[in-house]
Amino acid sequence: MSNEPTSDASDHDSRLIPAISDAAKDLTAAVGEEAREIAALAGDQAKALKDKVVDSGGEIRDWAAEGVDSIKRAAQEDTRAVRQSIGRRVDRARQRGQSLEAYVRQEPLKAILFAVGAGFILGRITRH
Repeated sequence: MSNEPTSDASDHDSRLIPAISDAAKDLTAAVGEEAREIAALAGDQAKALKDKVVDSGGEIRDWAAEGVDSIKRAAQEDTRAVRQSIGRRVDRARQRGQSLEAYVRQEPLKAILFAVGAGFILGRITRH
């Protein structure tokens, strides 16, 4: 009787070993398939992230270009305003010069006396 359980145990072991081996192969295949799916998913996510970064770079480049354009327009407007202001001041100075010239032509003696008086005062100020 002691031989019979050993025989049953060895039959059981001989049937169990291929079943365990098949289960291990199935498990290995399942793990491999799962790993491939995870790798594919990670690759897709990496590509999506790369695309987002590239799109963000384009958006940043567009934003910077808009900022540069805005600064350029503001500088052009400021330049135009400064030129107009200078033009108005030059015109006023020219008009005053013409008025002064007209006054000197009309009142030469007064103009000479005024010039002499101004020169005298400036001379006194610069001496001290």
